[in-house]
Amino acid sequence: MVRYIMKKLLVFILFIFISACEIDKDNMIIEGQIIDLKNSKIYLAMVDEWKIIDSANVIYGKFTLKTYINEPIEMSLILKEKISGEKFNFFSEPSSILFRSSKEKFIFNAQIQNSKLFTEFKNIENQIGKFNEKDLELLAEQIELSVRGG
Repeated sequence: MVRYIMKKLLVFILFIFISACEIDKDNMIIEGQIIDLKNSKIYLAMVDEWKIIDSANVIYGKFTLKTYINEPIEMSLILKEKISGEKFNFFSEPSSILFRSSKEKFIFNAQIQNSKLFTEFKNIENQIGKFNEKDLELLAEQIELSVRGG
């Protein structure tokens, strides 16, 4: 009986140990679709370090990238070549992210879903755009007044 209990205890401890080792498992998964792209390669890179984290073959427009991150960092999705100019920057977060774009306008048509950080970033970007528009309006008024001699 004691031997049976010891075996069960050992199995339980082993299970906990194995579970603890899997903590660094991929916690950011990007499921993507690039319209009109048949076969290519896509890379996930850290912006600050120019380090490739993961890569995947894009097959009939679909791909999956995975990594583990400790904190939100700026990353890039780079299409075709590691040093390509076709790269889309975004802030990563531990979640399952959906990415969608097109072959012809990879950066311009890029959309990310299921990312709170990306949504907040876009909201802030829109607010900054409104302030920039107001600055331009005020600058135009100032130039108009100075041309009139006022």
